[in-house]
Amino acid sequence: MSKTVKIIIAAIIGLLLVVGIIGAATYYFVSNSPKNTYLKSEQETAKQYQEYAKTRFKDGFEFQDKMKDESYLINMDASADVPAKLLKDADIPKSVVDGSKIGLKVGHNPDKDKSVLALSPTIADNSIGDFQWAADKNNQYYEAPILDDVYKAKNDELVDVYNKLTGSSSYSSTSSQDNAITNDSLNLNTILSSTQISEDKLEDISERYSDLIIDELDDDNFDKEDDTISVDGEDTDVQKVTMTLSKKETKSIIQTVLEEAKDDDDIKDIAEDKMQADSYEDSLDDALQEVKDTDAEDFPSVKSVIWEDDNQILKRDLTLKAENGEEVTLEGTSNIDDDNLAVDYKIKADNTTLGIKGKSTKKDDTYNDKYTLTADESYKKSNIKISNKEKQDGDKRTDKGNITFGSEYDETTIDYNNVLNTDTKNNQQKQKLDVTMDVEGEPVTVTLEGDVKLKEDINFDKGNAKDLNTLSDSDFRKLQREISDNTEDIVKDVAKDLK
Repeated sequence: MSKTVKIIIAAIIGLLLVVGIIGAATYYFVSNSPKNTYLKSEQETAKQYQEYAKTRFKDGFEFQDKMKDESYLINMDASADVPAKLLKDADIPKSVVDGSKIGLKVGHNPDKDKSVLALSPTIADNSIGDFQWAADKNNQYYEAPILDDVYKAKNDELVDVYNKLTGSSSYSSTSSQDNAITNDSLNLNTILSSTQISEDKLEDISERYSDLIIDELDDDNFDKEDDTISVDGEDTDVQKVTMTLSKKETKSIIQTVLEEAKDDDDIKDIAEDKMQADSYEDSLDDALQEVKDTDAEDFPSVKSVIWEDDNQILKRDLTLKAENGEEVTLEGTSNIDDDNLAVDYKIKADNTTLGIKGKSTKKDDTYNDKYTLTADESYKKSNIKISNKEKQDGDKRTDKGNITFGSEYDETTIDYNNVLNTDTKNNQQKQKLDVTMDVEGEPVTVTLEGDVKLKEDINFDKGNAKDLNTLSDSDFRKLQREISDNTEDIVKDVAKDLK
């Protein structure tokens, strides 16, 4: 079975296990059958976690939802505060580090098909210039301090330009092979637009495929019984509901989903943001044919057990058994009660066990989060401990805490302070993040300051841009010398500032 099909199978099984989250028409939940109890519990539990997140991070969710439908412009600056004691051994003046930063600009206007991505380094208060990639509906534009002119490439000739610059002839502008470089994959508009998918469209797709999978599940796939489990140290009466799928049933569901997806215009539209439509159709056709040709015994069987109380899942035990007998298991407990959350889960596959355990509690206007992530592999163990205190004051949210990275022989802790001001009404969000770590007994702080504005125009200089695809071989040799000479000049200028 190919890697592509295995990934598709994993994605569909993931959807299968949470079919109650968005979809499932109301009539499925009228009676109290094992199937309906299972689906209703999945749906209600997911809703509780969604409501928890949207309540706790209300301003952030509202801003991100608005950002999906608007043009945006992001400006970020990264700088560092390094003690002079550490710089002395490297013979670097502290003024050089204090006067250095890296700027990043990212912007996209979906209505006007305009995008910009720029990196702007400053060294010792000496601005190097903008390394900028921009795009409109016709061309891509490239400018940098190592170039004397602005260059462009037509959107339908990007692969040809790529081949010309790299000396490759592996791809063509009409290529549709899997993982091929395409005009779309080299188009900044396509790359940035893929992050702006309509929330309504996603919900519609999720609902349709949830309902499709639910229709494939029979009542005989489910069983229910009374049980008692321990929740936070107390015995709780619950209902234990089990969903079981044979290898043959798993194959049937996957085949049904692929057949539906093959002719799904909504999914095809989303896929076109990252690949050519022909590539999407060919990939689905190949995957569907491979699923049909693969013996049912090569598909995993599924056993999912949930323990629920009033449709909240308090415990889960999931087992996927592959054709070679290997198992992937997910087991643990979770509980959400108003503003308090607790989780303790482990996933095991091959010789690796990954875990998450911790709690989020709220008192007055302050949240306290304490979580431990663990990784237990056959040859090593590691963990990440997160301790966070969050306060909300109007539009201002402050997160302060530390993250400790531990292994069997070493441990490193970083402290952070993140201040986020969100003004959705006025289309702006500002952030300042300080991350401090210990280096040879001295504190080193990296600061990230960001500003996001919605409904912003995306402007860039097209100038008299030269078309890269019309340059002759001698023009390219001249361009290479130009880049080399300009780079050398920049290095010399920077070297003077470092003395």
